[in-house]
Amino acid sequence: MALALVGACGLAGAASSTAFSGKISARLTKTSFKPAQVGSVRLIYKFSATSKRFSYLLSFKKGAKWQKVKSVKKKGSFKGSKSMTVKKVFAGKPVKVGKYRLKLSADGGSKTLSFKVIKAKTPVPPPTGNPPANTALPTISGTAKQGQKLTASRGSWSHSPTSYDYRWDRCVASGAICADIGGATSSSYTLVAGDVGWTIRVIVTASNSYGSASATSEKTGLVSGLPPANTVLPAISGTTTQGQTLSASNGSWSNSPTSYTRQWRRCNSSGAGCSDISGAGSSSYTLAAADVGSTIRVVVTAANSDGSASATSSQTPLVAALRSNPPSGPVKLIFIHHSTGTAWLADGNGELGIALKNNGYFVSDTNYGWGPDGIGDRTDTGHWWTWFRGPSSSTYMNALYNEFGQNASYSRLASDPDPARENQIVMFKSCFPNSNISGNPGDPATTGSNPLRDQYAGSAMTVANVKGIYNDLLTYFAAHQDKLFVLIVPPPLADAATDAARAANARAVANWLVSDWLASYGHNNVAVFDFYNLLTSNGGGPDVNDLGAANGNHHRWWDGSVQHSQTVSSNFLAYPTGDSHPSRAGNLKATGEFIDLLNYYYHRWAAASG
Repeated sequence: MALALVGACGLAGAASSTAFSGKISARLTKTSFKPAQVGSVRLIYKFSATSKRFSYLLSFKKGAKWQKVKSVKKKGSFKGSKSMTVKKVFAGKPVKVGKYRLKLSADGGSKTLSFKVIKAKTPVPPPTGNPPANTALPTISGTAKQGQKLTASRGSWSHSPTSYDYRWDRCVASGAICADIGGATSSSYTLVAGDVGWTIRVIVTASNSYGSASATSEKTGLVSGLPPANTVLPAISGTTTQGQTLSASNGSWSNSPTSYTRQWRRCNSSGAGCSDISGAGSSSYTLAAADVGSTIRVVVTAANSDGSASATSSQTPLVAALRSNPPSGPVKLIFIHHSTGTAWLADGNGELGIALKNNGYFVSDTNYGWGPDGIGDRTDTGHWWTWFRGPSSSTYMNALYNEFGQNASYSRLASDPDPARENQIVMFKSCFPNSNISGNPGDPATTGSNPLRDQYAGSAMTVANVKGIYNDLLTYFAAHQDKLFVLIVPPPLADAATDAARAANARAVANWLVSDWLASYGHNNVAVFDFYNLLTSNGGGPDVNDLGAANGNHHRWWDGSVQHSQTVSSNFLAYPTGDSHPSRAGNLKATGEFIDLLNYYYHRWAAASG
């Protein structure tokens, strides 16, 4: 039976496997391999029909000729697929580097395959040597302070490193916990604010062709920060008039100040020649008589654990003197009152109307029965909430601002100076029953719901509730700075009409209104006149007053400034008339002390409102 060989890919110059000359096919799993691979490369051949003989001839090309390496001839019955290793083909013959030809034969034909054995590369031995080894640790030079540059020495190394890498770490003081500083991979590092309070170390990695090794420096001391640095100067706000309070801002600072101190300074008109004002070290300063004609600066000193720095504000405008002189033109004023106010206004009694007229105020007033809903009937302390904060407040106040008539008998300017203009000043006063106050002198103000709202004087008249009502009014006043609101403190009761405890409570409320009520209000459109205090001292009897006396109980303009004083220990009316209505002498004292204060309050408000 014929044997046909159908071959796989051969080498260049070998017989092609595409021609069939017998019923046999053959291929090699590799046609190019090293000598050591002959045991793994296989010859695969297949008989398409039974053949009675099989042979192969392995030849090696030497020069231009082929030399026989191995020849095998077999007889028998050969069929199906067969395989053997190339090593078996060589059958113990040496495997040389070069080109080979393998001819396989069967009954009816043959197949020739070509392959080559290539030279194995001589293995390159691994390099012999050692990676770097540190012999002296890296060190850090420079000052451990924010903004300063630290520089790393790489230390000493054996085995000739060819390169060095750096990594800077931020560590807790003990060094037990460290973390990489992002991007800090050069031989130097400039300390930033985030390093303050930490220590710093550097890790140096040395490398050569045999490997690498790292070594870590000692830590620096704790990194200190920078003292504060001013970025925006302090500023002064407020009206530069004697008696007014100026406030200082700290300005803006870098490097996280932890504290601020202030020193107010008095300077000449150009802002130079400054000197410290004794005792003026808070964030606010009330201008004194000594400041008149000067400018004011404030020096703010910011400090942190690394030091301090100071910055000085610009100077203020010249400080103006207090003025108690009358306004330059007519000012429209409305007075909410009842019987005590009627007597105080009257020409034959307190003569307040005459004094107001002579000082340029066009006075109108309300009394019993006046206004929408007869609101004029309600002038007790609890009713002020109704007037200024209640649900009908806008109705009442619109009527009040546009009331230009008289509801009591007193002299006033002959004509309205400007009929289209609203009243600018609102005076309001409750009568003496509102000095019948229970509770305790030091009770804090009621907050939230207050049982005294819209109530007549009675059981709800406690120190706490009275203070709470007055605090509620400030919301309205702050929203209407185009008006000046003047609270007349209710007058004291005669000793027969109250007791010592309630009189002491009334005294405490009066003092609170003068000294504390407006302490944090921040505006100049509310003023208090202590009608209560001045009516608790006289000149020797209820018909003799102590107006102008150095001693006594007063609220007045005195020696160029506002004076609120008490040298007589009394909480009862010093001017009784058979009941608690003040006598003419008491009302005249009130007029004499009030007018200059009103003028001052007016100028202070007008200056602040522009």
